[in-house]
Amino acid sequence: MNLRFHSLYHSVFAERILVNNAAVNLSVDRELAGLSNKYYDWPEEDHVRTYQVNVVVPGVLACRVLPGMLERKRGAIVN
Repeated sequence: MNLRFHSLYHSVFAERILVNNAAVNLSVDRELAGLSNKYYDWPEEDHVRTYQVNVVVPGVLACRVLPGMLERKRGAIVN
């Protein structure tokens, strides 16, 4: 577990609530860089990055906090 997340999580949130609000929109970044912002023109690494941030990260965070919430019989995950 990332040390920064670990200490913030345990000192502030204490497994009460997780707001899963991670997202990335590479269309804007690509347009500002003068690149095509059409989804079908994106290189594979942009698709992978988008999937990781928008799908994988919220799942990983939920898996990290859920055991403590279940043990305490309290908590919420907001997606």
